[in-house]
Amino acid sequence: MKKRYFEDLKDGEHINCQPVVMTQEAIVDFGKKFDPQPFHIDEKAASRSLFGGLIASSLHTLSACTRVVVEAQGNVAILSGVGMHERSKDVQSSASR
Repeated sequence: MKKRYFEDLKDGEHINCQPVVMTQEAIVDFGKKFDPQPFHIDEKAASRSLFGGLIASSLHTLSACTRVVVEAQGNVAILSGVGMHERSKDVQSSASR
């Protein structure tokens, strides 16, 4: 498959992402490693929380979403941080005034 770049993408283009299954074990494991709040790691504590039960960390769901989007995009060139250099120049300019 030919590599695609930003200008090759079309507005409204859809990608087909694979479903993600998050098991209780995976939710607790991720929570213990990266986001150890009670509603991510302790079923009893989670049942008394606002959520009423164990939930996955937003970081966990974002990571899973990122994975399936990258896989679904195929051979798309990824350029991260576009515009950050220009933005940092604006901040430096305004700070020197």
